[in-house]
Amino acid sequence: MNPQRFFKMYYLSLPIFLLIELIIASRIRVMLPEEYLSAYYAYYLISFVLGGFIFTGSLNSLIYGVVESTLSIFILISSVMIPVMSIASNPEAASYSFGLNEVVNFILVGSVLVYGFNSVVGQRAKENA
Repeated sequence: MNPQRFFKMYYLSLPIFLLIELIIASRIRVMLPEEYLSAYYAYYLISFVLGGFIFTGSLNSLIYGVVESTLSIFILISSVMIPVMSIASNPEAASYSFGLNEVVNFILVGSVLVYGFNSVVGQRAKENA
């Protein structure tokens, strides 16, 4: 599949991801903590709007895909590490969970990141050849 087309479809399918997440009452695409619900919806809105720019051709989908996936993996790692680090400072109030949602998010976002990175490298290699 053409990487440009893949990223266009991936970012324009964000409303489908949001609908699935609302139906199953679980997060798959973005792993922000529950207390950041407005940031969660803002992330979806910004990603969808930028997906529209990708669709119109005014934004490079490969570069955006790599940047957005890297940000999403950073958010996932932060959402896992902040509770783990808080256990050391206050073990009695520890509430840590790592489950299927985090694994699915890592696989989904990690796959998009690897695919996007390989596509960018391949595209740059063709341009320099």
